[in-house]
This record gives sequence, structure tokens and C-alpha cells, in this order.
Amino acid sequence: MPIECLISFDNNPQGVYYAGQELSGVVDLSVDATKRIKGIHVTVSGYAKIRWIKKGYPRDSERAMCRAYRSYLSSRSYVLGSCANNSSIDWPAGEYSYTFH
Repeated sequence: MPIECLISFDNNPQGVYYAGQELSGVVDLSVDATKRIKGIHVTVSGYAKIRWIKKGYPRDSERAMCRAYRSYLSSRSYVLGSCANNSSIDWPAGEYSYTFH
């Protein structure tokens, strides 16, 4: 069996975050055998995508498809190791929990 991963967010039953709210949680990993790795990181991305049809543009009989994309959050945090060096580590089999903020 490969690595199993479960990500849980703190104090957020709705699964939605708002501007200024801290994003935190726990990454639980289960490893079946020793793995050689450079590191483990958590990447978080937050964005909005919207599409709508604008009727009557430029004439009443025509429509235009409008769309927008906006990135609000993009973050990478290392919970084990780093990308700064070229070395790797042996990560033994077991159960691991890593917190992130």
C-alpha cells in the first residue's frame, strides 16, 4: 500500500475560509515502508472562478460569455525537510501527524 494522506482543517465545519481568517490544520500520513524523500510540503491554493452570459451585448439579439478568475491565496509550507538542499532522508514506515498554520 502507498502513502495514505488525510488533511483536517481546524475549527471549520463549513469548509469555507474568509479574508483574514487563519488557515490551520493537521496532515495525517500513514507510510507502509521506508521511503527516501527530499521533503513533505503542504500547498494551499484559494481562488474564485465565475462565468456569466451578458445579454444584449452589443445588440439585443446577441449575447457575450464573460468569465473571470482571481487568485486569493497561494502558499507552500514544508512540514518535513526542505527544497533548499539536494540531500534526501529515509522516512521510516509508521503513522505521522504534521500541523500547519
